[in-house]
Order: sequence, then C-alpha cells, then structure tokens
Amino acid sequence: MFQAQQSFRDVIEAWKQTGRAFSIIPNFIGGYSAISARKLLEIGKSSMTEMTISEMPKKKAITFKVDATVNSVINMMLKHKTRKLLLENSNQFISDRIIIEKIATDFNYLKNINNFLDLPVVDFGFEYAKIITKDLNVNELSSIMFGMMHPYVVYKDQAISPWDICLTLLSEKMQEYA
Repeated sequence: MFQAQQSFRDVIEAWKQTGRAFSIIPNFIGGYSAISARKLLEIGKSSMTEMTISEMPKKKAITFKVDATVNSVINMMLKHKTRKLLLENSNQFISDRIIIEKIATDFNYLKNINNFLDLPVVDFGFEYAKIITKDLNVNELSSIMFGMMHPYVVYKDQAISPWDICLTLLSEKMQEYA
C-alpha cells in the first residue's frame, strides 16, 4: 500500500522491486484507486514531448521457436523477466495472459490434462504485435498502445510494452505533461 504523498517515481521503483506493475493507491476523495502500467499509457498519451521511440531505453525482443513447449516458454519468461515473447521471425507473440486464459477456458483449469508443460505452445494461439516503421513520439506510441487489447509494439528490433512506457515516463525528457 502506498502513502498519499508518494511520487510517481516511488511507485515505479516499487514496481521494479516487486516485478508487478500494479498498485492500489489512496486518492484525493478518501478512497483508493488502481494504477497499472496499462493505465499509465494515458499519461503517455497526454505527454507533451518531442521524445521518440529511438530515444527510449532499448529492450531487444526475446523470441521463441515455433516448436517450443509451454515449459520452455514459461522458463524463458522467468529468465528474461518478461511477460511476452515474440515468435521467431514474426510479429506474433505469446504472453502469460494468453497461457492463463487457455488454462481457464480450453483446458478447464487443467482437469484431465496430462503433461501440460510438455504441450506445444503453438496450439495456444498468438496475438499480433503492431509493427511500427516510423520513429513516433512517445505520446503517439502511447495512444496506439492504449487502443490495443494486448498492447505490444515492435520498432526495428525493439519490443515495446506498457512497462517500457512507464520507464520512459521517468526520463528527464518527459518532464512536462498535458
């Protein structure tokens, strides 16, 4: 739980420590509000900056092969501290959310499923990352991502998630917000 006086920077630093980009914080009317990396895309959308994608901290896309198993994908996510992996040579991706949805729906919470971790992940279905070819401003990128069901963007060899927008918002170049 955060104090009412904590800064945006404090929240992001706490998220870095916990590995979870979600908090419940006190609000100005005496209640509490939820804040998440996805929610912070709204701040990115309204930012008044000339900062572009190429100026953001770089994070190379982590990829997996088409013959990967659930076990290998989950291990890669843990090893690289990421929730999304791109399918090699494509803009398709798998995420922890996709895996959990599959477990809950198609696999009926793993009832009568043997060797779940050995299943081919290609059977889970993938989402598509949006490919960006222009070096957009951070506010334009945030607007695009805000409108996506599963926000994930690829620019050149860089993968960008809502978490990357959060880290970018800490930049000195992002001091002025609308």
